[in-house]
Amino acid sequence: MGSPMAQNLIKAGSDVTVWNRTKSKCDSLINLGAKYKPSPEEVASSCDVTFAMLADPESAVH
Repeated sequence: MGSPMAQNLIKAGSDVTVWNRTKSKCDSLINLGAKYKPSPEEVASSCDVTFAMLADPESAVH
């Protein structure tokens, strides 16, 4: 769900920064122009607005 939403934001010209526990899952977004940060903390500190797409509450604990 998060990847299609991020793709739409990138295609609309938004500045998008991504992170995933498995970095390779971000590769297609990075190839479209997204920036990558190595931790959720770094994403949050570099962005004015954040969205989180998680499978379950346990996924929020990194």
